[in-house]
Amino acid sequence: RIRDRNELADFLHTYLAIRPVPEWQPFFEELLLEGRVVDSEGVWVSATRPCIVEELRDDDEAAATLLTAHLEAAGPVAIAHLVSEEVLGAGPLRGAPLTAPRAKTAIARLEQMGFAVALPDGRWCTRETFRRLNARAKAKRRHNEPAVSIAAYLNFLLHWQHVAEGSQLVGRDGLLEVIRQLQGVELAAGEWEPQIFAARVRDYQPAWLDELCLAGEVTWSRLTPKVTPEDEQRGSTAPSMATPLTFMMREEFGWLMTSARHKLNVEPPRHGPAAEVYETLALNGALFRGDLAAHVTRFPSEINDGLWDLVARGWIAADSFHAVRVLLKNTQRGHSVSRKSTAGRLARGVTRAPSASGSGEGRWSLIRHTSQSLGRLELEDLGERVAVQLLLRWGVVTYELFDQEHFGVSWLYVSRALRRLEAQGQIVG
Repeated sequence: RIRDRNELADFLHTYLAIRPVPEWQPFFEELLLEGRVVDSEGVWVSATRPCIVEELRDDDEAAATLLTAHLEAAGPVAIAHLVSEEVLGAGPLRGAPLTAPRAKTAIARLEQMGFAVALPDGRWCTRETFRRLNARAKAKRRHNEPAVSIAAYLNFLLHWQHVAEGSQLVGRDGLLEVIRQLQGVELAAGEWEPQIFAARVRDYQPAWLDELCLAGEVTWSRLTPKVTPEDEQRGSTAPSMATPLTFMMREEFGWLMTSARHKLNVEPPRHGPAAEVYETLALNGALFRGDLAAHVTRFPSEINDGLWDLVARGWIAADSFHAVRVLLKNTQRGHSVSRKSTAGRLARGVTRAPSASGSGEGRWSLIRHTSQSLGRLELEDLGERVAVQLLLRWGVVTYELFDQEHFGVSWLYVSRALRRLEAQGQIVG
């Protein structure tokens, strides 16, 4: 608001030119008598730059400066209105004394400077106006989405995760949707099929999981390995139903691994069957379990233990989850068979597993990973990926839910991503 002639003089000195404003006419006439302003072609300008109207035709910086005051006064506005003679916003300022092409050039410059923002409907506003609009829209959305009780949320979650009666999914596509929702969750290897998949997919068939894995759509691994000093001393780990594993979409394998491990320095085993299996895979690439026996001079049970130790460390995975079923099924049987046939193998000079072992599980291969320092932009990207995954998994995101997960990115980046998504109108806070 202009309250006296001095404020009008300062305004014209800063913003260069405006169309006449009836409410400010007395102030302008006083300034004319004092020689501090000029009426140039029906446009009010400061006497410090009396030729500014002509300069505006070529001077992009001057045009952008002039437009800032008009854009601030207008609120969200179309270019045609911004340069018209009509009152802008609540007034009393009129449209900018520019042609539409010059205004478009000027506003593009303001956008590059971060001052102007283009709205989806083609209108423009200042960044501060955009912030206020978002704040009001956010407050309105939050008001329209009241909080619910814990009981109501738990009931929602049972349906959201397809556990409630009648909400189960069907077939391979249904299983794929469940894996997409739960990817990154680490649960005991022996729980996934009988308790997780069977509860969410009607008439679940293990063959569906193997088909998805062998088709390259899904993979499995341990994300956050924990190796104890006892494990290092032993050099291998016996297959266990309790070993945590997760499933994930193969196309999202990279960011999930990075988010979980970028702070971890996971070392490969240094001795024992696991070390020999690791070295063999590192040297020869992916191998079937039967082919491993041609390179690793160990009993079948020891090769199994070495494979599982590498699984528990998060160093390897197989093409199919059938490999895990085989190892778990043979936990006890494999050891007894190996001991009984030791003498026969030594007599023949052969120390390899039967060629039929591992049938249907595909090849075993290394998961290469190293700890790395991530930059701010990479952490921001990871934070957004984690935020979207948590929303897909839980329907809502709170710190308490985030804290139960195994993502190695801080809540700071996740919460910032959530605020960005809310500002874009994609979620409600």
